[in-house]
Amino acid sequence: YYYSDQDPIVRLLVEDLGMGESYYRRLLPSTDDTIIYYSFWIIFEDQSELFFGGFGDENANLGVDDQFLITTY
Repeated sequence: YYYSDQDPIVRLLVEDLGMGESYYRRLLPSTDDTIIYYSFWIIFEDQSELFFGGFGDENANLGVDDQFLITTY
């Protein structure tokens, strides 16, 4: 799931990802006029959760052609 400081509605990125699979989604980029910070929420098979990103995390401020790579092992 993801949401941003500009759009607080929690949105589903992808239903399920298997081991070794990848997923790509284009998100609205930040501009000089509108800075957007994204927050991400991952729920694993065992129902454990991982939150990251958000306001103040410079990696979660995505410009044009930036990618936020999430890798789990």
